[in-house]
Amino acid sequence: MKRNIIDLTHWRLKYEIIFHRMKKNRIILWLGLILTIFFILGMAIVPYGKISYAYTPGNPNFFIGKLTPEERVASAQNGEEKITGNPVYFSLRTPRKFDDAKITLVYKSDSPVIELGVLKDKAVWRYDLKPVENKYLDNLNTWTKLEKNGTELFEKNGKFKSIEDFLNNLPPRSEIALYNYVLPNENFRISNYKAQSNFSLINPEPIRGPYQFYTYIKNETLDFKFNFSDENKNLGADPVEIDVYKGNKIIKLETLADKTANDDGEIKNFDSEIKIPDLTEGVYKIEIKAGNDIVTNKIVSSQTKIAFVNKIWIGEAENVNLVTDSEAIYAQTSEPADLQDIKIDQGLINLNKTYQQFKFSDGNILKLINLKRGEVILSGDGVFSFNQTMFFEPDFKTIDADTNIKNDGINYILADYNSPDEENGWKISQAEFDIKDAYRENQKYSFLISIPENDGFVLKGIRVDLSGKTLFDYLKNKLK
Repeated sequence: MKRNIIDLTHWRLKYEIIFHRMKKNRIILWLGLILTIFFILGMAIVPYGKISYAYTPGNPNFFIGKLTPEERVASAQNGEEKITGNPVYFSLRTPRKFDDAKITLVYKSDSPVIELGVLKDKAVWRYDLKPVENKYLDNLNTWTKLEKNGTELFEKNGKFKSIEDFLNNLPPRSEIALYNYVLPNENFRISNYKAQSNFSLINPEPIRGPYQFYTYIKNETLDFKFNFSDENKNLGADPVEIDVYKGNKIIKLETLADKTANDDGEIKNFDSEIKIPDLTEGVYKIEIKAGNDIVTNKIVSSQTKIAFVNKIWIGEAENVNLVTDSEAIYAQTSEPADLQDIKIDQGLINLNKTYQQFKFSDGNILKLINLKRGEVILSGDGVFSFNQTMFFEPDFKTIDADTNIKNDGINYILADYNSPDEENGWKISQAEFDIKDAYRENQKYSFLISIPENDGFVLKGIRVDLSGKTLFDYLKNKLK
């Protein structure tokens, strides 16, 4: 009897030990589960408003996508990735929206200009570009340099004592160039300009897709009449948005909804007019946001100064004439029937392959362009007009891979730029972006790396530091 009692006591003690261990393990498991849930929620909500992601070539990453297109990127080896083409893209997947992004690149390259950009507007494929490296500025060793709060002023002859002194006493526009810096053109004036009341055709040939142009107003009403065609070749709706800017501020916006929204190939025509009276004298910009299914058949206006900014896609046409002040001109077509020799002054572009960009540069300030046929995209760092009477250039020169600082009469360069750091043979550069209004689809932002003259860019890593509203800020705004 006594032995049975001892055995029962032993088994009860053993059971209690096992029970306590199981209870302890359950508590640990529940705590682990709760912590995991809180971790996942924290990653999704990012309650403190800040989070970082990193990408190393060769290591798959859920947040930072691999570089594309694949044909422009060699296979990763030893944590390094060689970029062989331009540009390349990567996506950033985030659990929520953020306000700011700081991108750090670790790389090797001898390319003169490298830039990083975030997609702002998918309708016109506009990227906000920031500098990574600019050797043209880094090599201005004989120029005087003034710095303040990240802004640099390079002077050929060292005339000014400070950046404020320069801004308050601007030299002639032809002597100034900008890099990643905006000097407003609000003070731009055309001497002896006279308004006209008669309407005339601005574009002798149709224009495909999106575009922007400058116009000049003085004692007249801004008045433009547009005739559009929707070719309905591509799937989905083709709305058109017309924005009018004074400086960086939109003063009028009009959206033309696509009432057909089909892809049956039947061409639909529609009209629109933008009319704004009582404007102050100066430069205004009009932007047409549209897909490639949209063709602008006619632009009619009483304005006499019209200059298309950086890019124009000529639609179906023959014997097209244009004038530009672009340092270099790029041409491209997707249609085999529109391959041709493009005359530019005394030279030409032999446009002999589709989907490939061809370049021409001869150092002349103004260039006359003649196309035998349309369906050609022309681009450059200047403006394009259909004749010299319409032509005017309200913008300052910009520093890019095509700029010839020595021969362009540039004596001053104003830039928001910092040279990259170096560590163990690798360059380290950072670019900061405001992404509050950046394009985001399927929880992804889109970035590009631009290397116009790529001589072998090697990437070692990408780091993204994001910041935005905290959970407290979010709840506070909701309560308001």
